[in-house]
Amino acid sequence: MFDASGRVVAELVNASQAAGEQTVRWNSSQAPAGVYYCRIQAGEQTVTQPLVVEH
Repeated sequence: MFDASGRVVAELVNASQAAGEQTVRWNSSQAPAGVYYCRIQAGEQTVTQPLVVEH
């Protein structure tokens, strides 16, 4: 997880996972409200999705 300035705020998984659907939860209760980015890598493919935290 990255904040809007690109700083890493959390590393949720840093290991190979089995093929198929996976679920990861981020407890954002301690994070200030704002926009965060979740980067997911699968093989050579990388996807980044924005997430909005509102309290």
